[in-house]
Parts: sequence; structure tokens; C-alpha cells
Amino acid sequence: MSAQVTLGGLDVLGGLLDLPLSGVWTAMVEVGGDALAVGPTELQVIGDGEPAVTYRGAVARVSLVEGRIWALVVGGMTGGLSVTPLGRVVPALHYDGDPTPVSAAEIIGDICELAGEALDSAAVAPLASFTAPSWLRESGLAFHALARSMRPWGLSARILPSGLLWAGVESWSEMKPTPSTVDPLDDSWAFHVAPSGGSLQPGTAFQERRILRVTYAFGEALRARLWYREEP
Repeated sequence: MSAQVTLGGLDVLGGLLDLPLSGVWTAMVEVGGDALAVGPTELQVIGDGEPAVTYRGAVARVSLVEGRIWALVVGGMTGGLSVTPLGRVVPALHYDGDPTPVSAAEIIGDICELAGEALDSAAVAPLASFTAPSWLRESGLAFHALARSMRPWGLSARILPSGLLWAGVESWSEMKPTPSTVDPLDDSWAFHVAPSGGSLQPGTAFQERRILRVTYAFGEALRARLWYREEP
């Protein structure tokens, strides 16, 4: 399938978009044009047969390689949850949980606010059910603070195409739309597929496998790898 991909209105000539199960999505793309600024932007994928998908993020770094512009783009309103120059530092804080236990919604919401990001409103109520008698947030990158806040409850957290942070328990719903497989004999723990657009996401199921990462490749044809892990 072919697709039109743009970054901030500039044509994307090639590159990769990596969507992890937990963390911040990143893209390394070559763009047409004479200049590109660091800061908020939108990466848009206009596919064949499905609505355009817009990934809201921020350009973290711009490089000139043999006269061509390459950009590192990270997900989020500001890129504050990334491990890039845009990543923000959060101070230490002790939640005493007295008299009410502290919830994951409060812990994660505070990290988002300090990082200049926003928690998806649909995630707030479910996260409120995960509580602890107290919590100590260590100072450091917001990315690491977020990762530590996931562990006690086995949660996932990732930046959505909207730029909002989703956090919660995976449902592993069936991937839709279902992409066609390009190389069914591949044995690298990844399905090679030809998507009809940019809507494929991790945290879904494809051919009875749990998809842990989706990697798009932009070029003459739109391709993607759906990474999974065999159950023990």
C-alpha cells in the first residue's frame, strides 16, 4: 500500500515510526524542504482506504546529512516524557497516603503535569482503583519516574497518536483494520504487513499473538512490523 506522510506539512521522504507497548513513540524521518524547527509538530499518515492518522509530537533534534534533513520526533505535547533534550526532570516527592491511600491516577497525573504532558481522561477512573499506602517519587527524568510508577501494579503507559498519555491494563483487543501479511514465513518474532494506513497500534492482538511493538517503515510503499513474543 502507498501512503502520503508529512511532518509539519513537509513531505516525509523516508524513515521509521516506532510505537512501543510502554513508553514514548519515536520517529526518525527524512523530510523535504530547506529547514525544520525543533518543537511541537504533527506527523500525519494518509493511507489508502482509511482515515488519515495524525501523531502529535515534538521535533527533538534536526540533523543535516549529505544535504538532506533528518528529524527525530517524539510523542507528546512537549516531548517531556522522552529521553531526549526535550525530556524534563521531576523533583522528589513523598505521598504519605494519610488518611486516603494514594492512587496511580494521582501519581501519574502529577508526573504528566510536571512534564508538560496530559493524561488521557479515559484512563483516570480505572487508574484510581490502583492504590498504595504511600509513595516516594525520586527526582530525575520524568520518563524514569513514569516507568517506576507502573511496576507495582503491572501497568502499561504510552503516548497515543493524540499526544495524550494512556496508562492502564492491556485489553489485547483484536487489531483493526486487519493488515495483509507480506511475509508469512518470517521467524523473527515479527509479522511483516502492508497496512492500509497509520492506525495500527501495540496492545492489540493479531493472529492470536499479543503485539508488543509496531514499527512503520516509510518509503515507496508503506510497510510495518508487528512485534510479538511467544508465550512461555
